[in-house]
Amino acid sequence: MKKIVMLLSVILLMYSPVIKANSNSINWIHSFEDAKKMSRALNKPMLLDFTAYWCGPCKKMDSDVWSKDEVKQVMNNFIPVKIDFDSEKSLVRKYNVKGIPYIFIVDGWGNELYSFIGYKDKVQTLKILKNFSVNMA
Repeated sequence: MKKIVMLLSVILLMYSPVIKANSNSINWIHSFEDAKKMSRALNKPMLLDFTAYWCGPCKKMDSDVWSKDEVKQVMNNFIPVKIDFDSEKSLVRKYNVKGIPYIFIVDGWGNELYSFIGYKDKVQTLKILKNFSVNMA
């Protein structure tokens, strides 16, 4: 019964208007707890993007990296999570985020698998993402 409830929750989360900005973009989730549930249920790692509205390099990654079709395709292998640096202080402390953009790849329990800080272009980012694009067993 618990698995059925979790699966239904994941399905509802996937079709929630809060999660899906539009069909041409990465469907960023803004709830770390919801993302953890989805990550476990779908057996995919999470990609945490620590960002802020005032961050120039973050905006550059949004336009130069996250918006590109090739990146979007690879991101289907992840549960993508945007985390606001200014409002999510407990997560900023948990992951010891000292600057942004700061990208983490974590498992469904939030354990860090890989991280990088600062702007990375599309080619650099794709190389990293492809190394983690297999489902976590």
